[in-house]
Amino acid sequence: MCKSGFCACTGVTRNTGVPPAQRKFKTGDKIIYVPRFADDGTENVILRSELASLNQAFFQAKVTDPDPSKRFYPLGTFTDANDVREDPTFQEFSDGSRSFIRQGRRTYTGMLIGYEPAYGAVIKSLACQTGGIFTIDDCGEPTGLFCENPTNSANDAFKPMPFNASSIYSLYNLFSVTNSSTQSLMVSLDYDMLMSDDNLRKLSEADMNGANLLTLEGLRPTLSNISTEATTGFVAAIQLDFARGIGASVPITGLVPADFRLYNETTLAVVAISSVTEIPKGTYLFVFAAQTSGDVLTLTQASGTAKPFGIEAEVTIP
Repeated sequence: MCKSGFCACTGVTRNTGVPPAQRKFKTGDKIIYVPRFADDGTENVILRSELASLNQAFFQAKVTDPDPSKRFYPLGTFTDANDVREDPTFQEFSDGSRSFIRQGRRTYTGMLIGYEPAYGAVIKSLACQTGGIFTIDDCGEPTGLFCENPTNSANDAFKPMPFNASSIYSLYNLFSVTNSSTQSLMVSLDYDMLMSDDNLRKLSEADMNGANLLTLEGLRPTLSNISTEATTGFVAAIQLDFARGIGASVPITGLVPADFRLYNETTLAVVAISSVTEIPKGTYLFVFAAQTSGDVLTLTQASGTAKPFGIEAEVTIP
């Protein structure tokens, strides 16, 4: 149960003792966006039962999940980040007393230094989504919300903090005419007004089992050109999407079979890739067991690959 903190009083006073060492919260140097729900209806959370399996590979698999609706999306590395809440609103009365109306708006802002203007479109794409964020401090540890499961503590959930999608804003700044500042992208968002700070929690170094989320990089957008389709293979030319329209393409090189996942959407089965040969750079010849004419295959990055590229290409078997 993830309470807003503004429900009717229960009449129960909680115990007031505190642990000898409390966790310290810091402003996020990185943001990880997470869709609230996957396409299959499940909520994207980290369960208490999963804590023992948290490590760098766990989070890398989240970033590279072939299902975009279950994926974690790390957003840059921020500097001069601020995460503050405005003063609350009260109704004041003639006798000098006052009554709480609502909490103030809480806003995250930060600067991405040296980023291209095109990255602003990446930020603004979140305005079309329903989700939340984990903020990652300078120790690589995430802050989110704790939501208790009243019937099974193993299903207690660590959730991303919901935000107001319509508040997402980015502003690009070029080099100043006086050369006193560098190019940067300012990013701002408001958290959901009903989010209670009382539910904020962070995963500590002990919880993370050595994982450092500051090193996570989001999947790089790609363009892919599929050709030479056959029952046993095809050719895919893969390049960075950011290169489009600015001259020579930038091929993505050095990929191997373990970096890809090939799935037959017609038979609902994974297709084993026999080989992937790169000739020339950024162009890959795929070979696999013969598929049936008319079947539709989907090529994506493999879950857990250390190569930060994102691809979703459709191939129809001739």
